[in-house]
Amino acid sequence: MPVKKKTTKKEITKKASLKQRKALKGALENGGKIGPAMKAAGYSPAMVKNPQKLKASDGWQSLLEGIGLSDLDLAKKNKEHIDAATLQKYSFEGVISDDVIHNIFAEIDGMKVLYISKIKSSSGKTVIAKVAIVRVPEYMVQDKALDKALKIRGAYKNDGAPLVALQVNQVLNDKKKQYGI
Repeated sequence: MPVKKKTTKKEITKKASLKQRKALKGALENGGKIGPAMKAAGYSPAMVKNPQKLKASDGWQSLLEGIGLSDLDLAKKNKEHIDAATLQKYSFEGVISDDVIHNIFAEIDGMKVLYISKIKSSSGKTVIAKVAIVRVPEYMVQDKALDKALKIRGAYKNDGAPLVALQVNQVLNDKKKQYGI
């Protein structure tokens, strides 16, 4: 598969109209609000009511690509957030095998032991504790990224409840009816 060439500033200027550039600048300065930015850039009221026409244009897409906000760029960043993790240190006192430490964290979904160091007695002959460096999922970051991805995919109903939850609830309700509960 060929690698897509990065769009140059000159190519972006050719594709994007002055109005499009003004609208993007306004949207970036305005917290992403495209309607007011389009109005300030001189778009007609009919066009302001249909910002999807602007968003679908080649000029707009090249502007987004040029500043690292293409759909692909955003998808990559969101995937990084869905996989977000941090390193944490856990101490184990007394005699405990590396296998036991690995098994403890293997039981917890998403955690992975990366390194185990030994803390020895002052004589250096006896291991008195171990410290494990563990990759731990950043659940709050992952949850927010997943929520964003679900919104983008249209997986929420108007009330904000995920369709998956609605489908599960529907199945449960059907089963309750089936068994007279």
